[in-house]
Amino acid sequence: MKKDKFTPLLGLILVVLIFLMSCNHAGTQTPLTTPVKLIGTQWTVVSVNGTKLDKDTKISLNFLDDGTFWGDVLCNNYGGKYATGDNNTLRMTDVMETLLLCKGNQAQGEKYLQILSSVSSYSISGNDLALQGKDDEELVKLQLP
Repeated sequence: MKKDKFTPLLGLILVVLIFLMSCNHAGTQTPLTTPVKLIGTQWTVVSVNGTKLDKDTKISLNFLDDGTFWGDVLCNNYGGKYATGDNNTLRMTDVMETLLLCKGNQAQGEKYLQILSSVSSYSISGNDLALQGKDDEELVKLQLP
């Protein structure tokens, strides 16, 4: 019986290829924690101009990938347009809201909506989003719910 010289070599090549493929795959695994993104995340307002919201004042904010944003202020809905740019610049325009009489601190809700047109940038740190004014002062602080 004649021995095949190529069978052991073929087996060795197969083992090396499997090893290399598994090493390459390990380098492309997704991290355990995905960074929080501005767009596609629902945010809950925590404070406006450094003043924490009253317990019964609920405000949310959502940025959609089509350049619009929307949310809830107490029992009202609101929305508008936004644009982002380099260095986390952010402009929020054309803010509109429904005008129902709601329970909660109406003044805080109104102040929040007025401030949106003054936002010029944003920053995300962990689960916190800060909407900032021209001098990087924090106008609105938001968190993941």
